[in-house]
Amino acid sequence: ISAHCATLEHAGKLLFRLPLPTACAAGTFVAPAVFRLDRYDELQCEVFGPVLHVIEYDDHQLDAIVTALNASGNGLTLGVHSRIDTRVDEICVRAKVGNIYVNRDQIGAVVGVQPFGGVGLSGTGPKAGGPHYVARFTRPVRDTAAPGPAPSAAVRAMRDALPAALGRVADTALARAGGVSFAPQALAGVTGERNTYTLHPRGAALCLGPNPQDLVAQVFLALGSGNQVLLAHATGGVSLSVFTQAAQVAGLDNVSVLDDEVEALLQSATFDLVLFDGAITTARRLRGVLARRAGPRIALLQVADDVVQLCVERVVSEDTTAAGGNTTLLAISH
Repeated sequence: ISAHCATLEHAGKLLFRLPLPTACAAGTFVAPAVFRLDRYDELQCEVFGPVLHVIEYDDHQLDAIVTALNASGNGLTLGVHSRIDTRVDEICVRAKVGNIYVNRDQIGAVVGVQPFGGVGLSGTGPKAGGPHYVARFTRPVRDTAAPGPAPSAAVRAMRDALPAALGRVADTALARAGGVSFAPQALAGVTGERNTYTLHPRGAALCLGPNPQDLVAQVFLALGSGNQVLLAHATGGVSLSVFTQAAQVAGLDNVSVLDDEVEALLQSATFDLVLFDGAITTARRLRGVLARRAGPRIALLQVADDVVQLCVERVVSEDTTAAGGNTTLLAISH
């Protein structure tokens, strides 16, 4: 942290810094400091210390600012201060962040109120204190998923184009995926605060089989939970023609086949999730390849895992008093 501050100060970026008390001179302490940056990408990593970076931007640049935040791969917590609802909504919809706080501080997440956990480089695990937290540490002994919303017409058409045996596997996967709801869920909160929990598709799922039944389950779990599907030509000797032909029949444009070898794809292709149900030793090796990738952390999951893991969780906590609610609360001293 000290080296980071020294670099920015040398570049003429320092706006203000408190003096370090004499009693702290011999310890590992960092004095609070404020620096001015011209662009967000001047930050090459997270800085966990009392260091504030300030960037000025024009109103028309807001979309580019959110794009830069997402491109960083970091997504733990975001604070937004604005009385313009459309601006708040625009940011909350686009930002790939685990917890978003509107018109309030960014600390003090409470179990069952603001379930806490990031995405990308800031964490791929479950949201602590969320409705799906315990399920991440369990595996059902039988499929007890309740039937959910029917899949889209295109996904259903793709399923109908499969051979009967594989179609039954697809039905089971779609039933499980249908149990995932993307509807906003209101969570408890103190007076004057609105907490909203939502699930969102992770993005692109690389499905690696290795056998046809596994691949069908992976493909339809991914599609049923709103994700794009990526397939590899080199997947364990499995013929992909049945999937590509079924997708063509259905007119489905979110199923793609990649040409590189599996390990090459894991190293360089763009995806957000990997599904693999082969040998444990192979899975361990593939996880090692994923761990060496630069950028956001990517999970390798199995079909038997909780289907919610194919999604990302987001919580938006909004102080409604700052938008004209119970103004008496604002006068309470802490």
